[in-house]
Amino acid sequence: MDRVSFWKSTPRTRLVKTKLAKSFSDAAHGLFARMLVYKGLWYGCQVVKVDRFFASSKTCFDCGHKQPLELSDRRWSCSHCGSEHDRDINAARNNLREGLRTVAVGHTETLTACGEGVRLATASDPR
Repeated sequence: MDRVSFWKSTPRTRLVKTKLAKSFSDAAHGLFARMLVYKGLWYGCQVVKVDRFFASSKTCFDCGHKQPLELSDRRWSCSHCGSEHDRDINAARNNLREGLRTVAVGHTETLTACGEGVRLATASDPR
C-alpha cells in the first residue's frame, strides 16, 4: 500500500502580518490536508499526519541526534555523527520515517481514553 505522510504545520506569527492573513493561511492548509486525505481514500493510499511538534528538520536522519538550528540554517552538519544535511531534504526524510513509525505502532487517534474504538471521520463526513 502506498503511504503519504505530511507535517501539519501552522504559520509562524512573525511571518503573518494580519489576523486575516493567518486565517486565510490556516484555511488553505486545512483545505490541502482534506484534499490529500480525500484523494488518498480515493486511490487506496494511506495518508498519515505527522505531529506538528515533531522536530523533523533539527533531527539528524542518520543518527537521530537533535541539533539546535536557526531558521536561516539551510545546510548543517550533525555534531554527533558528522553527516551533512540539507534542511528541507532531511525534514522530508524524517517526516516519512515518522509517518511509517506511526503506522507501525498504530494510530493513537483510533482509541478513546478507555481503549474503545471511535468512529473515524471519512472524506464524505461534513463537519
